[in-house]
Amino acid sequence: MKNYYQILNVPTNASQAQIKKAYFSLVRKYDPERFPEEFMEIREAYEVLSNEQTRSEYDSIMTMEPVIRNVYEYCRKSFEEGDYEEAINGLEEIIKRVPNLSIVQELLGEAYLKNGNTVKAINVFEDLVRKHPDNASFISNLANAYLERGWHKKALKAFKKAIELDEDNLAIWLGLAEAYYLAKDYDRQRQVLISALEKAREKGWDSVSLYFNIIQNDILTDNMDVFNIHLEELSKLAIEREDIREAIGWAMAELGRVLVQNGMIDVARAVIDKTISIIPDVQELLDYKERLDRFGELQKILEAAYDDPKLDRVVVDFVALEIVPEDFLDSVFPPEIAQFFMEYGLVDDVYSYIKSILYLKEKYPELYAVKRDFFTALENPNQRKKMLRRYRMEERRYTSIFNLFKGLMGEGSEELEEDDDYVEPWYSSSEPYVREQPKVGRNDPCPCGSGKKYKKCCGKIE
Repeated sequence: MKNYYQILNVPTNASQAQIKKAYFSLVRKYDPERFPEEFMEIREAYEVLSNEQTRSEYDSIMTMEPVIRNVYEYCRKSFEEGDYEEAINGLEEIIKRVPNLSIVQELLGEAYLKNGNTVKAINVFEDLVRKHPDNASFISNLANAYLERGWHKKALKAFKKAIELDEDNLAIWLGLAEAYYLAKDYDRQRQVLISALEKAREKGWDSVSLYFNIIQNDILTDNMDVFNIHLEELSKLAIEREDIREAIGWAMAELGRVLVQNGMIDVARAVIDKTISIIPDVQELLDYKERLDRFGELQKILEAAYDDPKLDRVVVDFVALEIVPEDFLDSVFPPEIAQFFMEYGLVDDVYSYIKSILYLKEKYPELYAVKRDFFTALENPNQRKKMLRRYRMEERRYTSIFNLFKGLMGEGSEELEEDDDYVEPWYSSSEPYVREQPKVGRNDPCPCGSGKKYKKCCGKIE
């Protein structure tokens, strides 16, 4: 284990002033450009020893017997790698030999919590709080354990106590806000977050996580005026912070997708616009913005089309598949599969849908324009025959892909099986497609209702 006191060249009883002086002296000698490894080691030592709590924990480890310290370091490494069972086994053995090491108990409690053993975690942290009633870290950990268990009132009380003892710990403020969020008390959550943001500005904290929580609360409480302010502030912060700019941008992009999934298209568009200002020239985001903008423009027209009894639902669904963002769709199947089978169904049974397509062209030209090339080809008998041959040739390949995807979904997805509200799309049926209406011959009356024969009406559309 690294000896931080030796790295900073200070005695183990050094004051905070001595530690700070030693650090600034060393970083002038080992600047990060020429000595990156040495600088990082010096910085790591300073961050641990300049904080009373982390220094106390470090000193506790350094005073352990070598064998115990080695086991502890192994357990900490296992914990950091996500092997909580291994960490628990080792830490329990240490406690059997040395029962009063608080730092070992704390790590054990955290491992229990990560492993889902909330009752054991609560027992450990309650014991630590009894022994150290003024330790904000132990109280905060106990609050997190209560929260994980679903005991919101106890969690709130513990978080408030921890903040009284250590009001400069942002993690505790966020924990208290989460407790109110899980209790669905969004107004108090907001009060906590705003108070924390004010303190962050005063203390110079990294407030990125705070802004994301505040923006979430703005949306939940429909405070869209302040939402725009907070979104703008987060964007400025991201542009200023070159080291984490990209990470903030992609986190905002994910927020935008979640908003789309929840039908909040206008809010999502605002978020994606700001995201592109942070990380511009990302084609994936530019394409997503273009689709969101088009959907925003056509959404009301699309809704009117769905309400129009003269339009066949299949025709509207087909256009919607091109307009609606993928995150907004309920279908569990890839759009490529849905689009192929929809196109195939329309080509194979054009007589059933031609009237709706022509009505769409006349009444909703903006929607018709979305799939103009396909519809134009569909209306042309010669092109339609070529399309039908191509779809029949590709049917087997797409059916294989569909069945494979459906099998994968079935093997690993209990959610699909348990969802009683799930309605399988018309194009996903494993049964052969059967026309709902009889085939229209060239000498039959045209389905569009003109009164002419099909061959002299829609059948001759060029």
